[in-house]
Amino acid sequence: MAAVFTDRGQQLPLKEREGWRAVEEALAAGAARGVVMRTRSMVASSSEEWERLAVGLGELGWFLAAGLFDGPVAPPVPATSSGQSPLGAQTLNTPGP
Repeated sequence: MAAVFTDRGQQLPLKEREGWRAVEEALAAGAARGVVMRTRSMVASSSEEWERLAVGLGELGWFLAAGLFDGPVAPPVPATSSGQSPLGAQTLNTPGP
């Protein structure tokens, strides 16, 4: 089962958002086992805040996941001319000779 909870308008602190309160109620009632969102910034303003929230939910037996990582990330590893990354993984966009 999936449900969609949204918050509209100006962002309030997470605990004050109507949508987040509905998420907490669904988790507490056993109607949900975790939370999936598009980006981390939907519920956290920093990586540390995301981690605290994820750990807190995990300690209660629930999970927190985001489809896109919208925080600072390392640049992609460039492919070599053979199409191999320096780490050995095959790349999708192989440069031509």
